[in-house]
Amino acid sequence: CCVAALAFYDAEMSYSESRKQDIGILGTNADGCLRSNLDFFNDFVENGRTLGRANLFVYTLPSIPVAEAAIYFKCQGPLLYMTFPRTPVASLLRQADRMIRRGESTAMLAVMASETAAQCFIVRRMEDVSGEPISGVEEVIGMTERMPPLAEMIEALTKS
Repeated sequence: CCVAALAFYDAEMSYSESRKQDIGILGTNADGCLRSNLDFFNDFVENGRTLGRANLFVYTLPSIPVAEAAIYFKCQGPLLYMTFPRTPVASLLRQADRMIRRGESTAMLAVMASETAAQCFIVRRMEDVSGEPISGVEEVIGMTERMPPLAEMIEALTKS
């Protein structure tokens, strides 16, 4: 939820517990919920069917983190988890843009998160002066492809 809050802040969009919003959420990651699946299975093997903790099961579903974000930020647009084997950030942003162009939502929170890193974008419907839809997604994709890995950026910041 922290990375989503930062994306809302960067996009100058507010959220409130009392106000629902027409914002969808699209999530992806490289691993699905493999680690959570293994934790659940190991708990089941260790404790058996009657003592295995069912509360671990919910986190074996890859859509749960984005569903929790939808609840917290009062997003009522579509919620979808997809995997993108190649170019995950570019594919994620293009899919969010397609969903907006099809009228599924006025904005999409696009989240790529793993156990060690997260990227979050807000893709919004924008129009030119004549009312025609425009998209800045390709420009953002170009910027993300030129960015160094997060570890390199952190290292550079800690050296200064």
